Amino acid sequence: MNDTIKPVPDGLNEIDLGMSNFDHSIDPGFEDRLRNESVWGRHAAWNFNGRVWFADGEFHEEVWRYGQPVASFSEATLTELMETVSDEYGWE
Repeated sequence: MNDTIKPVPDGLNEIDLGMSNFDHSIDPGFEDRLRNESVWGRHAAWNFNGRVWFADGEFHEEVWRYGQPVASFSEATLTELMETVSDEYGWE
């Protein structure tokens, strides 16, 4: 986790692909689109909602709870990012 919350960079567009704690899944094609386009997607969960993007060789997530950003995380893979964030904020 970063002490400073890292927001989604300006100029990225939201897409309908993402990750879900409902069935612990990552949508097919999500990683490729993040890596190759100027886009971001969501990590949907019961206790939080994350905004996910790729920059500087890593996947990043800005975690939101109760309508405000509370933390940000960075990992080398989407799976690691999902695990790190869910370990902190819940797997539901």
